[in-house]
Amino acid sequence: ESQFFLVLVGRVKVAGAVGTLFSMVGAGQVFGEVGAFGISKRRTASASTWDQGYVSCLRFTGAVVRAAVNEFPLDRDKLAQIWKRTEVKNRSTELERREWIKTTAIPALAQTPLLGGCPPSFFHSLSVLLQEQLYKSNSEIVKCGDKLEHMILLVAGAAQMRTRVGDDIGMMRKGSMFGEINALGLFNYSMAT
Repeated sequence: ESQFFLVLVGRVKVAGAVGTLFSMVGAGQVFGEVGAFGISKRRTASASTWDQGYVSCLRFTGAVVRAAVNEFPLDRDKLAQIWKRTEVKNRSTELERREWIKTTAIPALAQTPLLGGCPPSFFHSLSVLLQEQLYKSNSEIVKCGDKLEHMILLVAGAAQMRTRVGDDIGMMRKGSMFGEINALGLFNYSMAT
């Protein structure tokens, strides 16, 4: 029996099968409504709590939803149109993410010295977890001494590396990686800017 949820406190991440972030649902917003109202026969997204604190939701069971639909059928049709547009947009976003994984993320991972030689299934599993981040020209990616718990792989462009006092120590280009030791939990802070 399908359910939907109303967020009371906090935020919920709604994401597709390959990690595509469809939305962040906040207080007063709902998720899971498409399945609960019978518009879709299967769940097309997963929901998880944000990492900033607690989440509190009201859960509406299928029986409650069916009673509402039976009492207000015209409203159900209006909502169905809105939800179908959302589904189309989410499907398009998911296809773009799958293409990015196939054409950008997997080839970039396969070319790194640290990961080269791993099987394609490993690259795909890892790619689903990746988050693409764009940086403007001359902006900092990470600052020396800042907390860093992840690895960064440049898939385009270049980045100048500097010491804590600003001395240039190297140039990173497409395919360069840093933060590997941080991602493995060996260091907690960035060793360069």
